[in-house]
Amino acid sequence: MKNVFFAIICIILLLVKNSFGDFGCECGAFKNNQEEAAKCFEAQKILDTDINLAFNPQSRIVGGYDVKESCMKRPSLVLIRVLGLVDKGLIGYCMGSIINKNYVISAAHCYCASKYGECTENDGAMISGRTESGLPKYGKANLVSFADPRTATNTMVFVPGFAPSYSKSQVLELQYQATGPGVSPVDEIVIHPQFILNKRVQNDIALVKVRKPFDFSSPLKVSPICLPPPGFQDHDISAYVTGYGELFERNSCNTGLGGPEEYRPCRKYFAMNNDLFEVENACLNFASPADRDPECKEFRNQHPAYSKAKALISVDGTIRTCHPPSFDGVASWCAVCVEGTKMGEPGFCPEDDQFLEIENRNDVSAHVGWGYCDKMCFQFTKANDLQEAEITALSEQECQKRSEKYLLHAETLANRPEKALELCGAKEKKFTLTTFIKVGETFIANETVSQEIWGGSDTCQGDSGGPLWTVKDGKAYLVGVTNRGTGCARKDTYGIYARVAAHRDWILLMADSGKCDA
Repeated sequence: MKNVFFAIICIILLLVKNSFGDFGCECGAFKNNQEEAAKCFEAQKILDTDINLAFNPQSRIVGGYDVKESCMKRPSLVLIRVLGLVDKGLIGYCMGSIINKNYVISAAHCYCASKYGECTENDGAMISGRTESGLPKYGKANLVSFADPRTATNTMVFVPGFAPSYSKSQVLELQYQATGPGVSPVDEIVIHPQFILNKRVQNDIALVKVRKPFDFSSPLKVSPICLPPPGFQDHDISAYVTGYGELFERNSCNTGLGGPEEYRPCRKYFAMNNDLFEVENACLNFASPADRDPECKEFRNQHPAYSKAKALISVDGTIRTCHPPSFDGVASWCAVCVEGTKMGEPGFCPEDDQFLEIENRNDVSAHVGWGYCDKMCFQFTKANDLQEAEITALSEQECQKRSEKYLLHAETLANRPEKALELCGAKEKKFTLTTFIKVGETFIANETVSQEIWGGSDTCQGDSGGPLWTVKDGKAYLVGVTNRGTGCARKDTYGIYARVAAHRDWILLMADSGKCDA
């Protein structure tokens, strides 16, 4: 009987500990994901235009949705402003997550750019051998990395929960309430001792100590996110990314859905029909290559509904995709480079391709080498509304498999995640296409086929330091910190996130003074 009683007491103590997290703070408060928020908006009878804005897939972190404060609470999220060391008019923004009453977790690279302050670099030398992920190893250091103390004096932390809304402009107005709870100067920035900007990019994690301790008496305004306990599943899971970063890849145009090449960067030059096209900072507004396949054109004449959607056709046993002449209201298009193609094939991109012979050269075909321009191309990309996207934290095996190619060249090693220290995140989109078989002169619907594409939602410039977070048992857990990536939301690429579980002991040690029960 005593053993049973003891076991019950242990379980109760464990539940209490989990509820209050590692620092004795009650953690993990949030309100509503996208689906739950839609019900909240409906209950509040917000105008349809507002609902459409909040959940328009083109309104995004890149490929996400607006976080509306009235129905969605993100109390652990903070916006961090860093002023230039010499030029105070030079302003940088990063994101962060509150983990206890004194500390915010963010990304180290936010505080090591020379314009904001020079970080001292770890002097450990490269040694023989490679890590499990094939990256260089380094020996013990006499001097470890640390942030320039002057950077902290130019850094300010803003808590969106105390603003009238989550819009960035209103959050920044909290600076005029310097004595209020929504803004705090910074006393210290602690970067990971092994991080070196642009050289050793793993361990890209930092702790920002605020001067005014956070008051957690209103947990849906401000409260800490939970750290993942030992054994927590942090990969091969659904997760969220949140921030005020760019809405689209800066100074570029990528393709969207509907064409043969989706979520890929547009190319500046291409040849078609013995003409050379230069399309920098523009998309083409004449008919796309979709109609260059006469059988697809015939198919759409028989099935007009597929003038706005993709379908598969089977002709004499050969299956190919028919792309619509426009998609989701977009008819403008661009050519793209296709990896693995050879000279003379559609999608091939040689160096200095504008100077090559163009006779008998077609860089696009009905099925290869082009895509419809994203609606955000050449638009204003700065986010004012807080953005969020649901993505997948890939399994360790999938992350390593997708990044093997980056081991081939020294200049691409930074794109290879270190499995023990980092996570990969990407958006998986699944589609169902109908296959039509040509029987005589008629296309007859046959079977449906499932397809998937990775891309379209991602973090981007300005989201650095923000959370990759997931929900378990009704609580928010921080599994990653936004670090880096190749472009934003491109096909078959991924964002790289510092793995919080791998840095758990360091975080607990360095942020110990922020305990709520101290």
